[in-house]
Amino acid sequence: QKGFSLVTTPINKAAETVIDSPYLGDVISKSISGLTTICNESAQTTVRPQAIFDDISSRSSVPVRKLNDIEKIDLATLDKSSSGLRTKYIAIATTEGAGTGAVGLPGMIVDIPSLILINFRAIGEYATYYGFDIELPEEKIFILNILSLASAPTDQAKHVAMAQLAKIATQVAKKKSWE
Repeated sequence: QKGFSLVTTPINKAAETVIDSPYLGDVISKSISGLTTICNESAQTTVRPQAIFDDISSRSSVPVRKLNDIEKIDLATLDKSSSGLRTKYIAIATTEGAGTGAVGLPGMIVDIPSLILINFRAIGEYATYYGFDIELPEEKIFILNILSLASAPTDQAKHVAMAQLAKIATQVAKKKSWE
């Protein structure tokens, strides 16, 4: 971790300097925000709820025809239904990383957005297995924050992301309105 920090600290400081600059930082932040939103939307359109409903139904005595039916299913059944996702996404990410890594530095142009897409899709598929509607604005925000937590480079950044997730969860539970 110390060795990795020696490499990433100067890069992070340089990135912070660019992001904090008045014009360029704004352009980069808006571009990243737009790219992230597009990646999330694109990834979520590939999640197939009906296939998930069929999978859960095959393991349960309760048929699942729509998202709300999932709340009638016990957690152990949902855990069994989604148990293959971890292996699936590790294999997908490994294959993607090997493919783009074999190309070398130019592969990074494809690697980073692809990895973001894979992560967004995994989050969306897990969410659907457990009955969360990934089309709702508050769930989309939650998905973005899960990726933020997962990609936070430091413990402090992870704590900030976790606090944001807790805040969103509380607001959703209180049925706060969203812009």
